[in-house]
Amino acid sequence: MAVDSCGRDQLLVTSLDQEISNDNPVRILDGVIDYLFKEYNLDAYSSHTGKGRPAFPAIDMVKLLIYGYINGITSCRELAKACESNREVQWLIRDKRPKYKTVSNFRSNNAGLIILVFESMVQTLMDEQVISNKAWVIDGHKAKANANRDMLSVKFLQYKLETLLQEENEYMDILKKSANKRKNKKNRKDNDDDSDSTTGSSSSDHDNGESIPNQEEIFSLIKSNNDEIEKIEHLIKMAKEKNVKYISPTDIDSIMLKARRGKCAGHNIQAIVDADSHMILNMLIENSSNDRNALHGSITKTCEVYQVKPKQILADSGYSNFRQIKQLFEEVTPEIYIVPQNSGHEGVRELFKVESNPTRVHCPKGKEMTRRGISRSKGVEYELFYIKDCGSCDMKKTCLKSGNSKHIRISDNHEFTRFYREFMNKPESRAIFQRRKTVIEHVFGTIAHMSKYNGFSLRGRDNVSLEAILYAMAYNFKRLFTMI
Repeated sequence: MAVDSCGRDQLLVTSLDQEISNDNPVRILDGVIDYLFKEYNLDAYSSHTGKGRPAFPAIDMVKLLIYGYINGITSCRELAKACESNREVQWLIRDKRPKYKTVSNFRSNNAGLIILVFESMVQTLMDEQVISNKAWVIDGHKAKANANRDMLSVKFLQYKLETLLQEENEYMDILKKSANKRKNKKNRKDNDDDSDSTTGSSSSDHDNGESIPNQEEIFSLIKSNNDEIEKIEHLIKMAKEKNVKYISPTDIDSIMLKARRGKCAGHNIQAIVDADSHMILNMLIENSSNDRNALHGSITKTCEVYQVKPKQILADSGYSNFRQIKQLFEEVTPEIYIVPQNSGHEGVRELFKVESNPTRVHCPKGKEMTRRGISRSKGVEYELFYIKDCGSCDMKKTCLKSGNSKHIRISDNHEFTRFYREFMNKPESRAIFQRRKTVIEHVFGTIAHMSKYNGFSLRGRDNVSLEAILYAMAYNFKRLFTMI
């Protein structure tokens, strides 16, 4: 049975605080940000000149951005609308009504402040022992950039540049012909005027009927052509500086990534998560499309930010760069759990005996191999060894795929490589490694579901880094809401 309520014109006396329940998570967000600004003495950049109305407080703008990313409102226009209609937002920022341009300018001008808020929050959680730092888990995520899916190759850009330069020469030739035609026409007209005074002949008798191109249109074409040439030259220059074969005109800092639906322009995000609390400690952008060279830099940067070192580091086999593992082994912790990638020759390689100082290699039959020289691959130096006359050896099928000679290369890191493979083959090491999936795999899925994440909306490396931090902060607050 329906019950009549108060009419639309009924006067209601209430306050914003009464409309927000005491257990509403927005109160936790408000209290945490207030504490961080006061405890760490945070402040913001302001372009306000002192004229007109005062600038919006930085603390309120930070709360607005974090609230938006927690609830999937990442557009500045939508955040501005929420300030008009959303009662939680009105309570959170004290009923202020910034326009979308104000929100956008604050986000772009105060990236350093937002990152400081994130780092201060993580530091506070460490101080309160919510984050234990017993184990860090690192994983990469390939995210689509806010750019055209198809990137341009440097070869295509160079071909297009040559075409445009050829067109420019053609336009210049047309201008020269146009100028000559006008000059000839003027001369004929002058001559016709002289002849008309004596013979009465018409000037049209000398006109061959050819149309003279419009110079204004040609100049317009040349200008647009020059603008296009400048853009392409800039893209080629940036591609050479970044040492890449493909580049996106809309987001120059994006890289070519292999995604599930094919290749696209995107960014490789490195997320570092605390294993006990599942809180994100850092979000970094990697220049490479794979994770092989991201391990050492990501971990050490995070250690420098918080001045702590984890007891354990866990990562998938995509990070099996033995040189970087050794660096972390010496600088951070010896407990690094990464299952190494195995090629088809790794099992065979273990059969060969390697001695150091100087390097000597013996085949599985005990014969010493001959040193052939040195080679380099991906910045790593290897010593090459080979042995001939393997045709009569009973282990030929094990050592060789074809031929009668075996070649093998040995790096100066071979001792640690063998030690680490033996370490990761232990059952207890494998058991610790299995914990990785339960920590890291759900993080990006949770962000996608919670924040309606489907790629980045900002462009450029710095802006993408900022947006990644905002998503990480939103995820951490969501975890904090669950804990409290």
